[in-house]
Amino acid sequence: MNAKKMKAKKLFLTLALLLLAMSACSKDDGSADTPVADFEYRYDGDLHGVVITKYIGRSINVRIPSEIEAVPVVGIGTHHLTERVNVFDTGVMELHIPDSVTFIGAGAFGGDMGLRTLILPSSVTAIGARAFLNSHITNVILPETVTSIGAYAFYDSKIETITLPNSITAIGEGAFQGSLLTSVTVPSGVTAIEAGTFSRTPLTSVSLPDALVSIGEKAFERTKLTSVTIPASVRSIGDEAFARTQLTRATIPNGVRTIGVAAFADTLLTSVTIPSNVTTIEWGAFIGTQLTSVTIPDSVTSISAYAFAYTPLTEVAIPESVTTIAAGAFANTELDEESRRDILRLQADAFVGRD
Repeated sequence: MNAKKMKAKKLFLTLALLLLAMSACSKDDGSADTPVADFEYRYDGDLHGVVITKYIGRSINVRIPSEIEAVPVVGIGTHHLTERVNVFDTGVMELHIPDSVTFIGAGAFGGDMGLRTLILPSSVTAIGARAFLNSHITNVILPETVTSIGAYAFYDSKIETITLPNSITAIGEGAFQGSLLTSVTVPSGVTAIEAGTFSRTPLTSVSLPDALVSIGEKAFERTKLTSVTIPASVRSIGDEAFARTQLTRATIPNGVRTIGVAAFADTLLTSVTIPSNVTTIEWGAFIGTQLTSVTIPDSVTSISAYAFAYTPLTEVAIPESVTTIAAGAFANTELDEESRRDILRLQADAFVGRD
């Protein structure tokens, strides 16, 4: 009888130790919030809650609490763009963001965290300026609740893939400049591609929305685009918007009224039709391209300096509406005699190149 009792007692002790071990493991699996002492934070009156400004802990698994001192945690990063501090600059490999967070601010995920994929909760409505500046995260999953992406949000980041939800209506200047994006679909509610938004990226494919009205300065400059279809809604194409890309084809709709300085400079375009609402062909608009033919509409009244210079252009018909051709407009082209006569009638120095 005593032997049986001893055996039962040993079995009970073994089970108790096993339960204690399991309990200890469950406490260390990252399901508990990271201690408040591991964060620097401050109250943000605009957001009506606590904003995490710095993680000072050492854990690779971080769970941001939904409340600190009974106040909701509503943001990560800062509104103050003069502060160049990354919230997470340690080797964080796993990060849980609570549903209380609505704003991702400057410096939130800059630098090399160790994290490569980030899923943002459905509570987030805005990605602030410089939020992922220089970030090594390669994939960010944005919820359908995000409505805006701030200026330089992903500037010079390692971001390779991102799906922009249709809830987004505004993308700031230089938002993806210098990132590693190769393709993107711009959301249907976006009406303007701001300056430098996708410049200096390896972008090979872009889909532009029907609501788009303007394409800003250097918006796609130095990308690897080979073709682009510009929606009929677009009214202006900014300076150097597609300069130094690999474009061989560009469809420019008739609604476009302005084609900026050097807008298509140094591309591989071989032919182009100028929209019938354009009145001025700006400085160097097609300089250094591979144009062999161009159609200029009756709406054009002036052709600026170097507009078609340094191209293999062989023929062009100058409409009677053109009253001004600037010096150098057709410098270093291969125009036939008939075309040259029409041009020389308006500008004796039209074929004079730069020193």
